[in-house]
Amino acid sequence: MANPGKAHWEAAKWVLRYLRGTSDYTITYGKDSKQMHGYVDASYANDIDKGRSTTGYVFSFGNGPINWMSK
Repeated sequence: MANPGKAHWEAAKWVLRYLRGTSDYTITYGKDSKQMHGYVDASYANDIDKGRSTTGYVFSFGNGPINWMSK
């Protein structure tokens, strides 16, 4: 963060454009949906700057997430 390069600024601008374009999205939980789904993914040392790994998961019930993590 002390010396961000052009690629970092481009990524930050992309995130802001994405958030602006999805600000009207909502999470909806349905009464009739009774299935829970879980998804997990990981990448080993995929961070170019630090060489760190990333893992995450999301569990959803109906049409909305109920638990998620990324680190």
